[in-house]
Formats: sequence, C-alpha cells, structure tokens
Amino acid sequence: MRREARSSARRSLLAAFALACAACARDAADRPESNVLLVTLGSVRADHLGCYGHGAGASPHLDELALGGVRFDLALSTAALAPQAHASILTGLNPFRHGLRVLQGAFGDRLPADAPTLARLLADHGWRCAAFVSSYAVSRAYGLDAGFEHFDARFDPQAAPAALDERRAARRTRTQRRADDTTDAALTWLEQYGEEGPWFSWVHYHDLCDEALVPPREFAAEHGVDYDGGASGPGDERRRLSDLELRYVDRELGRLVDWLRRSGQYERTLIVVVGDHGQEPASERVRGGWAGDGTLAQWSIQVPLVLRLPDDGPHPASVAGLVRTIDVVPTVLEALAQPLPAHLDGRSLLPILRGQMDEPRVAYAESLGASDARAPRDEAHPALEHDRFALLDRRWKLIYQRADGSLGVLYDLRLDPQESEDLYDQFPEQVARLGRFLSQHQPFDLSATSPIGPGPDLAALQELGY
Repeated sequence: MRREARSSARRSLLAAFALACAACARDAADRPESNVLLVTLGSVRADHLGCYGHGAGASPHLDELALGGVRFDLALSTAALAPQAHASILTGLNPFRHGLRVLQGAFGDRLPADAPTLARLLADHGWRCAAFVSSYAVSRAYGLDAGFEHFDARFDPQAAPAALDERRAARRTRTQRRADDTTDAALTWLEQYGEEGPWFSWVHYHDLCDEALVPPREFAAEHGVDYDGGASGPGDERRRLSDLELRYVDRELGRLVDWLRRSGQYERTLIVVVGDHGQEPASERVRGGWAGDGTLAQWSIQVPLVLRLPDDGPHPASVAGLVRTIDVVPTVLEALAQPLPAHLDGRSLLPILRGQMDEPRVAYAESLGASDARAPRDEAHPALEHDRFALLDRRWKLIYQRADGSLGVLYDLRLDPQESEDLYDQFPEQVARLGRFLSQHQPFDLSATSPIGPGPDLAALQELGY
C-alpha cells in the first residue's frame, strides 16, 4: 500500500510538472536570448581553488570568472557520489524526491525518463539542450540524459582497464575521458549550433576522480611534474598530481569561456560552475566511527559554486550564508525569467544577490547503505542500518543513522569545523529542530524507488573506483 501511495504521488508530481510547462509555454518569437553554461566539477573541493583562498595559480580561469560573478562560500551537495549529486543539481530536488539514491541496487539507481530536469524545462521553452560528460557515473546509465536533445558520452567501449603507468598518456578509457576530449566535443557542438541560440550546455569534468586521467606530459612538465618520478604516490606527491589535474581542468574551462568571448556570446550567457562532492584529504583516512567515515563529512559535501549572470547589475562578490546545489535550477529559471515550478526543493539565489531578506536555508544530504547489486529488497535487512541522513544550517549539523533515529550525532560547525565533538545529548533542542525535516519528509522510506531496467554496469563502476 505504501509503495502504491508513493508511486501515485510521483505520478502526480510529473503530471503537475507537465501542466505547468504547457500553461507557461512561450511563442517562439518571444524566446529570450540568454544562454546557459553549466560546468560541473567532479571531486573538486572548494578549498583547493584560488578564488576560495587556496593560493595563486591553482585555478586562474575560474578565479577570473568568480571576480566578475558571485562566489558562494558555503554551498552543500546532497550526496557524496556523482550520480546522486548530479541528479539534484539537474532537477532542483533532494534525492528522496528525484529517486536516484544509490549507485546500483534495488532502491533507485536511475532518474525516471520523464524526470523534470532543467534541460526538459528549458527545452520546452525554446532552448537547445546538449550535455558533454566525462564519466560513466553521470551517463545515460543513470538517466541523467533526461531532457537533452544531444547527450555526448563517447568513451571508448573497447578500451580495457589497464595499470596506471600504461594509461599515463590516455585521453579516455572504457568508462571515462579526459577534460580536453570533453571540451573538444562541447566546442564542436557550440560551433555548429551556438549561433542559433538560445542554448543550454552542461559540461562535466571528471579528471580529479581518477589518477588515470592525468594531463599530457608536456603540460605536466610546464608545471614541474615528472610522471616518471612517481608523481602519483602517496602524500605530497599525490597532492601535486591533484593540483596538476585541477590546473588542467581549469585550462579547459578557460577554453569554453574563450569561445564565448570570441563568438560574442559571453555577455549573454549565464554561467554556473559547481562541484558534485569533495575529495578525501589524507588526514581523514585515519578517522574511525560511522560519523567519521567521510560520506557526509563537510569536506565531502561542501562544494564550490560560482555564478556569473549575463547582466551587469550590482551584486555581492561573495555570499557567506548556506546555499544548496538544489538551488541551481530555480536560480537559472528566475534569471531567465522562466516560471518556477512549485515542485522544486531548491530556492532561487537571486533574492540574496539583490539584498532582499532571505529565509534561512536547511541543507539535506544522504548516504544509503543499499548501494550495490547485493543490496536486498527487504527493507528490514541489516545492510540498511548504515543509511545516514544529514541536516545542516549555517551552524549546526545533525546526522542520523537508521530510520528510527536511535543513533545520531550533532556538531557545532562554528566552534568545531573538524566535526570531532558530538553534542547530540547536550543540545536536544537543536536535534529536535533539525530533526523535524526528517519527520516531515520521511526520506527513510525506500519503497518508492525501484530499478528501471537492468541497472548500471557494476564492472564499470568498479573500474571507476566505486
């Protein structure tokens, strides 16, 4: 009965979405001119970027973009895994609303084909929508192509997994490709269709997620990295390689921005650069306990977010308050003067930029234990006890494990940014306040999600390191 009720609710949501689109459709002659470039960065931490204080030279092109736009200092993702995080970026919905909640298993590993994505919303109002992704983890296997007229995920299906040293110069493998390949594909499409406008292009970079996707040797040499010297080793050497990969991704972002300027479209293009989740620091590998395993740690769910609006109106250089990746969709829609569907979980960020009063936001993130092919359909199975649900405001962070709320931790992020002191028993009023979100939305219920088709390829996920 519960599954039928939740399925009915999902059908109602999609029906309401379809009616809203039909009611607000514009005549072709009234189509606005602003384009949208959405760039998502896989495993890029905000504190590794120059515009967030990491140091000069780490990300010069993104830093320049941030100087002309807005940097959000506390942007939070909904999950520490690429498919779930991107589904929220593209829909403006929390995972328990869009339904993509696990990598592979019985409880939602794919967006529905008719999911109300930003691409579908914009396509219905005249935008030409194309995506260029760099990893199987954000491919059609997860339904993330929903709404895109053109979806480019051209990995080499014949490439067999190989040892790291054999893939030093590799541009692509069976499950991923390097940033230059992805940028080339995006620029080819823009050269062909970009002048027709308006367009929405999603470009995804994956390089920092995998040591195999290292930059070309000549680029590495220019930045003092010698692959033959073992730059992929632990500690400082691995960090040097990560910095090099970040510089290379930043260079490719620069190529996209350069094209916008050359083509005369920079001033009429809304640009969003956002991370999906963070990358594990070496210091975190020694932490123990379920609350410290990294899946919902701040370094894992706090991401960079930079927004550049096509107009030159006044706005702050940075925003210190908490925002969410689910706020991207409503922000883009409002900036383009498009209607905001009532079903969204996110809220537009434009009122903040206009200096208007903004209701405090609460961020939600989750990490489910039912995340692979072995996960049972039985909701009482012990594997599901590892499901974790986090609620955050500007200061407080509550993490629950298990649906009955019998195990939880509470952190004061203002005084304890390293999340080392559990205050759950000392501040019951904060636990109750944040916990109301869980009572209202019931994200514990997995019965509403089920596999659609055969599910993602487990071998491909394993090759990516999942």
